[in-house]
Amino acid sequence: MAKITKEQYTKWSKQAKNGFSLDLQYYVIWNEKTLTKRIKMADGDVMEFKIEYQRECKQKTNKWGCKCYVETGQYIPMLIVKRWHPTKTGSYMSSGYEEEKPLGEPEQSKKYSILCKLSGEIDTDEYMRKIAT
Repeated sequence: MAKITKEQYTKWSKQAKNGFSLDLQYYVIWNEKTLTKRIKMADGDVMEFKIEYQRECKQKTNKWGCKCYVETGQYIPMLIVKRWHPTKTGSYMSSGYEEEKPLGEPEQSKKYSILCKLSGEIDTDEYMRKIAT
């Protein structure tokens, strides 16, 4: 389990743009920096925007014609959008709405500075308008 000081959290969150911040829970559990922005909707639901790296995989076919996915060793910056509904117990449950979108080209390593740069290019207001219609 990773450790982080309040000063580190503040410093890393300030590097993000457009209302995104370091996902503290994800960092402490997985020791990996990702960015999250949550927007509460009028109906009580919460839209979660997450910027993270996912492993790049390519489909391969062996000599018998069987297909499988093999990791390339690179990482793709992704935007994951989820909608969460409040439950009667005070927690949240996924609504089933999820959208994933690549934000850039595959990278050799996971660079937090790239995630921060990409956070400034995401128009969350446009996503909110699209979801509302």
